Amino acid sequence: MRSISRVADVSIDTVAKLLAEAGEACIAHHDRAVRNVTTKRIHSMKSGVSCKPRKRRGMRRFTRLTNAFSKKLESHEHAIALYFTHYNFVRMHKTLKWSPAMAAGPSKTLWSMEDIVAMIDARNATLKTRGPYKPRAPKKVISN
Repeated sequence: MRSISRVADVSIDTVAKLLAEAGEACIAHHDRAVRNVTTKRIHSMKSGVSCKPRKRRGMRRFTRLTNAFSKKLESHEHAIALYFTHYNFVRMHKTLKWSPAMAAGPSKTLWSMEDIVAMIDARNATLKTRGPYKPRAPKKVISN
């Protein structure tokens, strides 16, 4: 998050807030969209050894030795929700030739990142917005 805040020239608190909002929207969408999904076919690899390096590269949040390690459980949940929403709705599966959500039925089209941002914005539009900040009163200086 620190590197993103430097690149975007915003506070790290802003990045954390946006991650939390995105994660909450993705959790709500997954809970709503991915229900009663039945499997038609289960794909199994002959050997789990060949897929382990790919899994490690794809889910770096689970290893503490990287910069992507989450210190708070809530941050980890939000990042994982965003990852799985991208994986299931945006990412084109190489062997299926469509996204997992399209194959299982919750989505008819391949999403883009713009669709995820629109979903997050739509959810945040229904939330109450904060009013303007009140300026602080100047501190009184006591002189002797």
